[in-house]
Amino acid sequence: MKQNGFTLVEVLVALVILTVAFSALVVSIGENARNIGFMEKKTAASWVASNVFARAQLGLLNLNQQTKQSSGEEAMLGEAYQWSLSITSTENTFVNELNVEVKSSGKVGALLNQVGFMRGENES
Repeated sequence: MKQNGFTLVEVLVALVILTVAFSALVVSIGENARNIGFMEKKTAASWVASNVFARAQLGLLNLNQQTKQSSGEEAMLGEAYQWSLSITSTENTFVNELNVEVKSSGKVGALLNQVGFMRGENES
């Protein structure tokens, strides 16, 4: 007698294979969602650093003249970010190095460290 269809064992093996595949898919989707959130924060932190560079170059920051440092907080994409700026001299007296560290408010550890340059003390 000829059988049509699948045996119970074949159906169970197929279900196990599908379960493993769907489990891997769910884990992958969860990791991607976490990465998207992190990249959004990293992008916002980059924008905060760019704003700090622009304000420093325009002379709009309250800079401690002894330590050549400044810090503050800025909202970006609905979240608060703390930033700190330090300005150091370079070998070329016409150029200063700006170091900006940005972190999420209330969090430990920098989300972003960015370096930039601006005209130094010996402007012409």
